[in-house]
Amino acid sequence: MKHSFSARGAGKLAALLVSLVSALASAPAGAQLSLSGNSTGGPLAVGGVPSLTPVTSLLNGDLLTTLQKVLYGGRNDPFYDVSGVSTAGKKPGDILKSRSVLAPHFPEAKVTQIMYVSTDVNGKLVPVTGTVLVPTLDLSGLVNVPVALQGPLPTLPVVGELLGTNLGVPVGGPKYAQRPVVGVTPGTRGMGDHCAPSQGFNIATLTPLMVDYSVAEYHQLLLRGYVVAVTDYVGGGTKVPESYLIGRPEGMAGLDVIRAALKLPGTGATPQSMVGLTGYSQGGQAAAWAAQLQPSYAPELNMKGIVAGGVVTDALAIADFWNQGGLINSGLLLAQMIGLDNAYPELNLKAYIKPEGQKLFESARTQCIYQELLAYPGLRTSDVTSPDFAQLPQVRARLKEQQLGNTAPRVPMYVYHGNMDNIVPYEFAERLRDSWCAQGATVEFRSGPYEHLAGIFLGAPGGVQFIADRFAGRPPVSNCRISAR
Repeated sequence: MKHSFSARGAGKLAALLVSLVSALASAPAGAQLSLSGNSTGGPLAVGGVPSLTPVTSLLNGDLLTTLQKVLYGGRNDPFYDVSGVSTAGKKPGDILKSRSVLAPHFPEAKVTQIMYVSTDVNGKLVPVTGTVLVPTLDLSGLVNVPVALQGPLPTLPVVGELLGTNLGVPVGGPKYAQRPVVGVTPGTRGMGDHCAPSQGFNIATLTPLMVDYSVAEYHQLLLRGYVVAVTDYVGGGTKVPESYLIGRPEGMAGLDVIRAALKLPGTGATPQSMVGLTGYSQGGQAAAWAAQLQPSYAPELNMKGIVAGGVVTDALAIADFWNQGGLINSGLLLAQMIGLDNAYPELNLKAYIKPEGQKLFESARTQCIYQELLAYPGLRTSDVTSPDFAQLPQVRARLKEQQLGNTAPRVPMYVYHGNMDNIVPYEFAERLRDSWCAQGATVEFRSGPYEHLAGIFLGAPGGVQFIADRFAGRPPVSNCRISAR
């Protein structure tokens, strides 16, 4: 399938941007943000928030949809079509199909999108998409070679992407006969299929509102000579309902993308290759679940260490925290309720949605992360469901099932968390550390004075070094400190 950006498309895009600027300029000063899409406010308008009503529809996906139609003709990518894909006779990690894609922001790698077999929350084998990056320009064999553009890194995601490195982490390292593989369980990208991490690697499907904030980490791993395998999770990109923040299938998808990378021809990896796994935020939850599941689900993997940052340790507690009506967390709360309902259809979310909440849930199903963070300030589930879906006993029981810490990992763990985190409370990480440590796990725990969005930039480099140390055979560090109870 060919994608082209013609002069006619450029003209349409320019006209769209002019219209956008005009709409913003004509909005009355101090206009209120209407979460119902009603320009006069309506029952879900957030009073006292100085915002522009015309922005609401843009955040709810209209701008993204229009841009996609202008740039790419609105075509659906057949690679993600799972309607005719069978997993019969397959096992987790088997590759169902693959293709090379053009990824100009990764000049040092060959980038391959894959569809592979994983396991859903019910134990059923399902197709999942992902991406495998194989270094074509690595510095392995050169130990601790500094990168010229290193130094203090601002927390803006786009700056991190442009630099591609952060905080003086060296590249290079030992050269291995069997190339190591590092699986990545990504942080929240959004419920929309166009937000799937793999679509952000392909220039033909990259969309303007889907920014991959882990690009710097990928570059660091590639420049050390490691294969990088990134999962889209069950449902991501494939028009299959995504079980957002449901731990077991997320962890299994992370383990299975490593299995798939080990089977992909031309990577330099073999089934005996050393492997690691890293994830942040939603990805930290997935990585921690992968650590707990790996001994039983993927015991054959030569797993050396796992990194989990900004971990959503307790899905029930995070739902209650987000339900306090914070400025930026309400979109994540909507996505969590949708993901829970997708995983457990018997919860029947639609039966509880108020008429004025219908459009909000429909929007949340198609949004990327920055839209989710900005579009619903102050919203609570009681505003859009009746009775309050998040307070139903059967819902809270399912949320409780996602709690981490009951099983100790058997591989060394690196857990990091900002102690100023405003999205995933810092004490979640302390509880996870204490629970694992009490069960005898090896945990290196790190924290710092940063909030959640900065954590991927300020905390991830230590995780990269942790994985490099495990691959190099250096003994792990454990700084377990069991809190008084």
